[in-house]
Amino acid sequence: IWIAFEGGRVPEDALLSLRSLPWVARTEPEGEGIICTLTGDAKAPDLISALVAAGYRIEEAKKRSANLEEIYLRYVHSGEESS
Repeated sequence: IWIAFEGGRVPEDALLSLRSLPWVARTEPEGEGIICTLTGDAKAPDLISALVAAGYRIEEAKKRSANLEEIYLRYVHSGEESS
């Protein structure tokens, strides 16, 4: 899920807030927003609700699927970690 915040920039502490959620597997800045990978049964509304409850103002949220390059890089990096 790609999240854009009000004002067109990512708040400094937003990544830390997202990483503290047990059902957020991964976060990374992208452009004027953040990409979040969720685990289990967590869905976009759960993520948006948590951010709003923490005081963040969301401008836009889009579901996003990983492209082939991202899948490849994840696969290669996971292989490096297990070596």
